[in-house]
Amino acid sequence: MLPIAILLPTWKMVIETLGPVLDILYESLHDVLQFCAIYI
Repeated sequence: MLPIAILLPTWKMVIETLGPVLDILYESLHDVLQFCAIYI
């Protein structure tokens, strides 16, 4: 079992890394949905 003091910075780093990726994916999905909505 790892100490929480080690785990917390790791989680923070993971979230900081994934945050922008998730933002880009969300934006892309939003654009695709708008694109589809025009043709439905």
